Amino acid sequence: GTHTNDRVGISLIALSNGNYATGSSLWDNGALADAGAVTWGDGTQGVTGTISSLNSLVGETANDNLGYVIALSDGAFVVDSPNWSNGAVAHVGAVTWASGSEPITGSVSAANSLVGTEAMDRLGYTEVTALPNGDYAFRNDWWRAVGLQTYTGAITWGRGGAALTGSLSAVNSVLGTTADGGRGLAYAYDAVRERLIVARRADHLITFFQASQRPVAVAGADQQVASSYTVQL
Repeated sequence: GTHTNDRVGISLIALSNGNYATGSSLWDNGALADAGAVTWGDGTQGVTGTISSLNSLVGETANDNLGYVIALSDGAFVVDSPNWSNGAVAHVGAVTWASGSEPITGSVSAANSLVGTEAMDRLGYTEVTALPNGDYAFRNDWWRAVGLQTYTGAITWGRGGAALTGSLSAVNSVLGTTADGGRGLAYAYDAVRERLIVARRADHLITFFQASQRPVAVAGADQQVASSYTVQL
């Protein structure tokens, strides 16, 4: 670190391939307080020097607080950044996949991350879940469609092995449609059938999200849920 209270390495995650990732959510990017950074390290050689965009993924707005890392089963990892701001649009949030086999550098953007669209979408606010096949999933309680003032929410399934990028939408996520229904979304992974089962309780719907369909939710996959929320599979 280079500033008082940068607290570099406040979190350290060992990866299954022998490498590691460190999170420094309080790191200051010059005058930008608590922009945060995530640094990949080689398990044999380590990493030296001071944090910068040349050796780390860094925040570029004060209080982005980059630094929350979730290890995936295949050695990759995900950077969870609910406080990330897209320029003047505050706290849209972002979720960034990294291979775990080489440095991840530069800054967060829609080119390397899945990002929110509206202020306070806070993608990644609910912790990302690592799935046994190297994929990952997460609930987005606060997401809302562009122009809406209510938190309809969404569930996203990210494919392991590549970054999921762009803005959250129906192309890459299962979307809620009921006002303030985001917190009522839930999901469970069915490892036998390789599918994500998404319950949209406020919408009275359940979606079967097949592995071959991720990250695209296929039209017609929705089924009405009985009042007991059980479905004949």
